[in-house]
Amino acid sequence: MRNIVLLSTAEWDNPFWTNKQHTACSLSELDCRVLYIESLGIRRPTARTRDWLRISKRLVKAFSLPKQVKPNLWVWSPLVIPSASTWYTQLLNRIIFTISLLSIIQILGFQESILWTYNPLTRLYVDLKYFSATIYHCVDNISAQPGMDSRLIKAEERKLCENVDHVFVTSSALYQSRSKWTKCLTYLPNVVDFKHFSKAISSKLPFPKVYMDIAKPRLLFVGAISSYKVDFDLIREVALMMPSWSIVLVGLVGEGDPVTDTTKIKDIPNIHLLGPKPYRDLPIYMAHSQVGLLPCLLNKYTESMFPMKFFEYLAAGLPVVSTQLPALDDFQNCFLSGQNSSEFMAAIKDTLDGRSTIDPKYASSVASNYTYEERTITMLKILDQVLHSTSSGRDY
Repeated sequence: MRNIVLLSTAEWDNPFWTNKQHTACSLSELDCRVLYIESLGIRRPTARTRDWLRISKRLVKAFSLPKQVKPNLWVWSPLVIPSASTWYTQLLNRIIFTISLLSIIQILGFQESILWTYNPLTRLYVDLKYFSATIYHCVDNISAQPGMDSRLIKAEERKLCENVDHVFVTSSALYQSRSKWTKCLTYLPNVVDFKHFSKAISSKLPFPKVYMDIAKPRLLFVGAISSYKVDFDLIREVALMMPSWSIVLVGLVGEGDPVTDTTKIKDIPNIHLLGPKPYRDLPIYMAHSQVGLLPCLLNKYTESMFPMKFFEYLAAGLPVVSTQLPALDDFQNCFLSGQNSSEFMAAIKDTLDGRSTIDPKYASSVASNYTYEERTITMLKILDQVLHSTSSGRDY
């Protein structure tokens, strides 16, 4: 049985699960023991209430031992200084984190553990030599997110890629950029909990009460409603041009970007901000919507982003209309796109009027090939090669 220390950039109980939580669960179900370490606070905290509440919550957690949340899976919240930028705060973090981690490894019996990190600043917290193998799973261009120390992250991420045993990336853009730093690199796109989201097709799910007051057609977006990801101008223009369409936004406003301002879309009658919903209920909203939207901004962050909601919409049988994200180029036969508001609206009209050439059943079958289980199995096969290479001293 493998022991895996998974260094995340997300809280375990975040209402919108990402690669980190799903991968941890998938690993634990494939005969791995996983220590999931919650975010170490890469982004600089703001003076806003949400950040202070998050810090207060972490302070309470920090004095607790890891909590077992599933068979073979523990969650731990270490105490560190968030976004440490000076040499002495970084050194203090490294000392505290390393001593704490090595103690936890002893308590849980995680000797000969493998490091599986999502944090580009990993080397500032712990020496890679403590692990039998090291994996960097690069799922975002974190340096392009708001509130980040871009220069520090870029420099450290390059060193991390150069020093870990293998790097996984989730988009072709990330592959191209990170391949300059390492040749031990594999591109595996984001995937989907197909069994969960396909419930929207295979069973009759209850009608959401909130939808009683929201007329068809319902155009659904699920995800972080943040100004660096979502094109509010595009959403506003579509809503004003097509007042008979209901645009439904499910997600936390300001996730990853606390200064997000939704004023542009807040008071438009056919835009409905429903807030975050439990992960278990997302198929219900998809089952009673007509189109899945990906109204993403095009910028340095999103050019490397493979949206998780893409395959989730497809698994739910929802036709997808997206802005032209480079990461989706390989799946052009599964969705419609537009490079401006006129083309975006035309794609939605074609979908609603039945003129789209996209077959939702075919698109759903494509999504069924991209599951967490299959991707994790592939990753573990590569990890076995890494372990063989490190034990024999040969390249692979």
